[in-house]
Amino acid sequence: SIGCKDGRTSLYGRESELEMLKESYQRSISSGCEVAMIYGSSGIGKSTLSNNFAEYVTAGRAGSGGSGVFLSGCFDKLQQLQPFQAISSAFDEYCTWLTATDERKLERVSTELKKDLGDEIASLVTAMPNLRGILGNDFVCHKTVEDGDVAVDAQKRLRYLFCQFVEIILGCQEEPLILFLDDCQWIDAASVALLNQILMIPNKSAFNKQRRFFFFGCCRDDELNEEHPLTLMLSSLETFETKTTNIMLTSMSKETVNEMVSTTLCLLPRLTRPLADILYHKTKGSP
Repeated sequence: SIGCKDGRTSLYGRESELEMLKESYQRSISSGCEVAMIYGSSGIGKSTLSNNFAEYVTAGRAGSGGSGVFLSGCFDKLQQLQPFQAISSAFDEYCTWLTATDERKLERVSTELKKDLGDEIASLVTAMPNLRGILGNDFVCHKTVEDGDVAVDAQKRLRYLFCQFVEIILGCQEEPLILFLDDCQWIDAASVALLNQILMIPNKSAFNKQRRFFFFGCCRDDELNEEHPLTLMLSSLETFETKTTNIMLTSMSKETVNEMVSTTLCLLPRLTRPLADILYHKTKGSP
């Protein structure tokens, strides 16, 4: 990817896809639940598109709905035996963000979590260590793990607690909350179940306010099939009137490659065309 002078990443040939992502986001935070998925092969530019969108929502650009809180997690092929790892790391970011921003909001979230979850919140602290910063130094857990607990029951309980946590934080804040998960082709079954439950949280929270939440993810389309857990989950969402915006990234055109080379070298496009043609031939238009 090519960096701008202000540190942002330039976007070439993906303007329409970025606009689709923005529109999906706007619909989700203003009128209802909508998700977006970015598909494409490895190296095609999914991360660059996601980074540009993150800059748009966090900078509070005109029409973005105000500065949002951007949380991100990444699935790892080698960590599929660690349930919820990518999602818990994303919400652990939220805990870090909250402790460093708004003390009044922090106190409200802390109070609601303790009131609604009680000692059960200890399970969330294990998954999100920075949650301790929200709960405060005076938080003491009296819950002990019973011998009869089994892994499946523990996962179900943790999914429930995660959803309660998400519903509480959505009810306590005004800023849009954006959850981005990368490499979703490696999502584990437990995370699929948790993500599905989070997306099914009622549009109106217990605080009787419109939730401002948006989920989008990236995945390699060549590693998905109709039986993949993520594919099945996204299909099931349509039953509950949750729209999915699918964004497919393909190879860049010769003109776009030349524009990128011209900008990078600070030369006129007509001067960089021979080099751009060579690069296009070598890369087949992959960034």
